[in-house]
Amino acid sequence: MTTLVLLLIMIGFAAWVLAPHWKKKGAYHYIHFFETPIVLQQLKESKSLLLQSLRELDLDYETGKLSVEDYKELTQKTRAQTAEVLLEIDQEEEKWKIFKQQWEKHVHE
Repeated sequence: MTTLVLLLIMIGFAAWVLAPHWKKKGAYHYIHFFETPIVLQQLKESKSLLLQSLRELDLDYETGKLSVEDYKELTQKTRAQTAEVLLEIDQEEEKWKIFKQQWEKHVHE
């Protein structure tokens, strides 16, 4: 009886380990591969924060909380950072697009 139970446990474990290899090629990979990468999410969050900072700088300048010099300096720096982030977003989106195309091609081979 003990031998039979151990044999069933071993067969179940082997089936569990080998199950991914029995599935249709690529069928279970779609779940994670089409979620937005964390790096891209972080860049988009940075973009939102920088754009909010620009709006706040405008408001602070209009209400007299910032001098002309401070406004120009801070706005220039924030715009430069925003431009860098936008460039990084474009690069990451292009990488992601290429990756998804290659993955689709691989799955359908």
